[in-house]
Amino acid sequence: MGPPEEKPEFPEYDIYRFPKDTRLVPFSNLYSCNWLQVNENLMDHHHTGLLHNNMTVESVDDRMKDGLNFPDTFTGMLPIMDWEKTRNGHGMCFMAGRRVSDDVVWTRISEHIFPNLIQVSSLFSTASAFRHGTICLSRWHVPVDDTRCILFGWRHFNAEIDPNGEGNEDDCGYDKIDFVDGQCERPYDIGQRAPGDWEAINGQRPIAVHALENAASTDAGVYMCRKLLRELVRGETPPDMSRGMNGNHGQTLHSYARDVTYRLPRHPDPKEDHETIKAMGRRVYRIVAEADAIASTERKAYIVNRLDELDGGLPDAAE
Repeated sequence: MGPPEEKPEFPEYDIYRFPKDTRLVPFSNLYSCNWLQVNENLMDHHHTGLLHNNMTVESVDDRMKDGLNFPDTFTGMLPIMDWEKTRNGHGMCFMAGRRVSDDVVWTRISEHIFPNLIQVSSLFSTASAFRHGTICLSRWHVPVDDTRCILFGWRHFNAEIDPNGEGNEDDCGYDKIDFVDGQCERPYDIGQRAPGDWEAINGQRPIAVHALENAASTDAGVYMCRKLLRELVRGETPPDMSRGMNGNHGQTLHSYARDVTYRLPRHPDPKEDHETIKAMGRRVYRIVAEADAIASTERKAYIVNRLDELDGGLPDAAE
């Protein structure tokens, strides 16, 4: 989409090579709507607790239950959210904090790299126990025309992201993926009884009418996503300096997406506890961002050491 001599290199992110046993398994999902509706879904992370919950998924008969349930750690509570612009405005990420005990908080970071790449952290129940976890999928949202798009992606399989072997490579392929059901079109009655992302996103019309939206504070990430994308289209965004690292002395591009668990005693005041978790999520993000200058092979160790400095160490967390 431009002069061939200006075509950028395919970005080689660190998580395509690390951990060493990573296998990248391709998949796709087909959507009957404008690509932007799907593109925004990641930054609306509150939807995990509202859409993928047991009130809907457990109403489906036993033969349809496989693959429907998100782990309780995702759906048992609404996350405490914050969002951050990354890569000089060429990306953004969310920090979703969830308390897993009176002493431990889990912050989930997933990333959007404009115009259409998302990198998603772990999708399994073990995510809330990771001291430092890697990502589970990379996915590009590609327009076909105004009212159709195809999601092309890689599922990342390795022992670090999925120590219990909950993933299934055989369930990844053409218009199918092995995590929570509802990522592709299903029989109408199933979609009505246990709606998933496909039903919620396509149900906004082939092209959503933004003027009909009733925005709330939980939509801040969606509106930030639109704002940053609009600025990029208008040429108002400075260059993404991180792209200059690609291929530099064998380096790969850094990724922000990951799961992090840390020690944070519960505050007796729920409001204060909420604010503390949000503030700690931003501190965790800053530690991850500080690792930009660290070699890919050393980045994980650097982040874990900085987390130890932050909370004094969490010896029972999975490494």
